[in-house]
Amino acid sequence: MGYCLNTDVYRIAGITTSEVASANVDTFIEAATAEVDRYTGTRWLFDAQTNTTGTATSGTTTTVVNTGVSWTTDEFNDDYALYIKSGTGIGQVRQITDTTTTSVSMSAWTTNPDSTSKYEIFYSPLENSTEDGNGTDTLFTKLHPLFSLQSLTINSTAITPTKVFQYKSEGRLTLSSTAEKSYFDSQTPQLINLTYYYGVRPDTRLKSLIKDFTASIAALMSLTAQIGGTFDDVTAYSFPEFSASKGEPYTNIREAWLKTDMRLRILRPLIPRYIQIG
Repeated sequence: MGYCLNTDVYRIAGITTSEVASANVDTFIEAATAEVDRYTGTRWLFDAQTNTTGTATSGTTTTVVNTGVSWTTDEFNDDYALYIKSGTGIGQVRQITDTTTTSVSMSAWTTNPDSTSKYEIFYSPLENSTEDGNGTDTLFTKLHPLFSLQSLTINSTAITPTKVFQYKSEGRLTLSSTAEKSYFDSQTPQLINLTYYYGVRPDTRLKSLIKDFTASIAALMSLTAQIGGTFDDVTAYSFPEFSASKGEPYTNIREAWLKTDMRLRILRPLIPRYIQIG
């Protein structure tokens, strides 16, 4: 899970698994992904893993099947979502509940996917929120931009999501004249229940920047970890009629760290905050 792969981190840091284990780099990627979210103030709805995009072979009420992939069983857990980005069922997003080698399961679709449905899988936990009503027809989600409203209940009355006007950049929900309720009840606290996804689906160029930004942060973490393992490195070798040196490990790593930090300083201003891309 993350906005980059460990191969991206190794490429930027100039190191290999011989210096820092891939399991450690994967942990750094998770931390770097969270740091990117905090810096940009939102969640980015893509995942750098392979086999996360494709075209469905078929679909049922609660599955999407792709016989052309080979996923690991349970590879995508409850924190992952599948989004139909084009074809039949376009715009729908559902939380993944189970993964086999060629299919994923989720709650029921409104429109079942089929062989024309192109999908994308990304890390995006479903947000569950209980709010106070305000006596008006409008409410704002705590997290935004809103990506997909999954359910809304007002004082135990279920509201059809398609009967709610969704102003996604600001997370504003306004009940339509045909909604099951005309206002967000405020007789007592905590009468409003919401489930929704939030975040930004970046275009190709912005996705590349986010990927590079994340990898650079994880590379700094990896290089910092590597420094601690260099203090007992032998730097020179001598044999009869032969001697060799591999340089000062700490000095070399420090220079790599400084260059990576400079790269990060250049990238940081290029990453727009979500409010700027609305």
